[in-house]
Amino acid sequence: MEKKDDSKIRNKKREEKPDDQTTIISDRESIDNYEDTLTLREEDEKTHDKTIAVFDIDDITRKLRDEIDDIPEADMDEMDSGQLSGIIKNIFPERTEAEQLKINRHFLRDAEPFRLERLLEDMKNRPEGIATGFAGIDQHVSIPNSSLTIITSEPRHGKSIFMMNLLLNMASLYKDKHFLFYTYEEVKRDIETKLINMSGDTPFKKSENVKTNLARWKYILRTKDPEELKNLSKQEPEYTGLAKFVEIAQRIHIIDQHYDIVDLIDSIRSFYNTFKIGAAFVDFFQKIKPEKKGNLPRQQQLQDISGYLREAADRMKLPFICGAQFSAVEKGLPEYDVLTADNIMEIWNLEWAANLVIGLQDYARSKFIGSNINDSFKSKLFEHKLIKPEKIQGSFSNKDEKSIVLVKVLVNREGLEPEEELLLHKPLLKIRDLTDEDIRLIRKNLV
Repeated sequence: MEKKDDSKIRNKKREEKPDDQTTIISDRESIDNYEDTLTLREEDEKTHDKTIAVFDIDDITRKLRDEIDDIPEADMDEMDSGQLSGIIKNIFPERTEAEQLKINRHFLRDAEPFRLERLLEDMKNRPEGIATGFAGIDQHVSIPNSSLTIITSEPRHGKSIFMMNLLLNMASLYKDKHFLFYTYEEVKRDIETKLINMSGDTPFKKSENVKTNLARWKYILRTKDPEELKNLSKQEPEYTGLAKFVEIAQRIHIIDQHYDIVDLIDSIRSFYNTFKIGAAFVDFFQKIKPEKKGNLPRQQQLQDISGYLREAADRMKLPFICGAQFSAVEKGLPEYDVLTADNIMEIWNLEWAANLVIGLQDYARSKFIGSNINDSFKSKLFEHKLIKPEKIQGSFSNKDEKSIVLVKVLVNREGLEPEEELLLHKPLLKIRDLTDEDIRLIRKNLV
């Protein structure tokens, strides 16, 4: 190998750091008949130098040149570590100092070879997922931290309702955390009214459906004063939802501003810097706008938006839970195929969407069930395993208070893809675990 001028490489520059942090330095040595190599060391005043890795300088140059065009604009707020010698400046003199520092930081992070101790430490420090509050689901799956989760269904099959029930469950389970709910479909007061309604256990008398129950709540909230409402919530069973919601409402933040993707992430980061955040909900994914309007196809815009969301979730170590709507009718799909992962992938690409994708199907709005089911799943309603698509026996009346929602994990990059049937109480919009008594009454009312 031809001898290179290494005078600049030998001139090390060390970053001043607090005493409790290690300093990364770069050096050039000759090993294994190679004239030019780079050794990355971790220097600790209390211990001897520990070599991290040794690389041929040509390999380093080639690696960095291959990756440099993919480096986004450097964030100056993140330039507080990894400032090393002039090695990167020698290779990329045309780059700005901020870009050179970011390349250095990325390279040192990526260059560390496998160490069993590091893997064990990473596994121990891996944040646990967030429970959904539904016992049947939590036995197999949790909402992962540091990643994007998609909740999807056809229109009117319960996507937004399920997300709001998740929000209430999580706020009740994690009493030290705040939860964010960004709505692109409704105004803040309507979401808050629905959350009050969902928090109860008893609908108002003569409320045949959710419209009449919500209309009653809106009338009450317009006409009664706070003290009167507090007294009623302690005395009347129909008002207990208000008392339950008030207990957790200080940690639930409803945001109805239609932010573009950059402003949305900035808003989440502001909450993250102020409170201990449990999760951020966005309803729904396709309505998030890009930062700048352009000529890109909407599919490409959604792909870019999902990339922003995934990166932000990873940096903040938070679960981002986004609703996403699809329409089988637009794709000409048979109804019994609406929840198969392959067909949903035709509508928007799951490969870049999320680590966890959960699909919903409301039996009261369906005629078939089966193609999206694992062979091992036994329906609580049908009392047998579903091997092929089956027509739902009987039908649900619009006057029925209860329906069943199938929750199906379509994609789970970390493990199982189970399904679970849950109860939907329609006047309350409340989703909960099914009981044997629920099943008995629903079978009795099927016509």
